[in-house]
Amino acid sequence: MNPFETVKQNTSARQVAEFYGANVNKNGMCKCPFHNDKTPSMME
Repeated sequence: MNPFETVKQNTSARQVAEFYGANVNKNGMCKCPFHNDKTPSMME
């Protein structure tokens, strides 16, 4: 297995989003970084 696949299998979308600065709430929602969100609309 290549390193990319190993990381992909062992890292959640939540971990990646939080690593890049998204504040993921307890429901797995965060503000979308691709447009001006006032309330969370992106789900992990």
